[in-house]
Amino acid sequence: MISEEERREREIRQKLDELVGTDFDAPHARTFRSWIRSRWLKWALGVLFAVAAPLLIVYTIESHRLPPVMPQPAKKPVTVEIIPAR
Repeated sequence: MISEEERREREIRQKLDELVGTDFDAPHARTFRSWIRSRWLKWALGVLFAVAAPLLIVYTIESHRLPPVMPQPAKKPVTVEIIPAR
């Protein structure tokens, strides 16, 4: 006779098979090629963002850089003539 625990496990497996089918293993568990095929887009986007983020930071910093400080031109001396009072 089947014990209560075995019957419960069989029902759980049957419900799991109804939901996800008999092929519910992760893609990487099958072959390397299927693992690459299922994840190449995620890796490509990761690399793209990993390169784009520092470039955006450098661009932002460089675009907000202040112009170099120019020394003020030397002031020419001004001659003042003092006219005596009459």
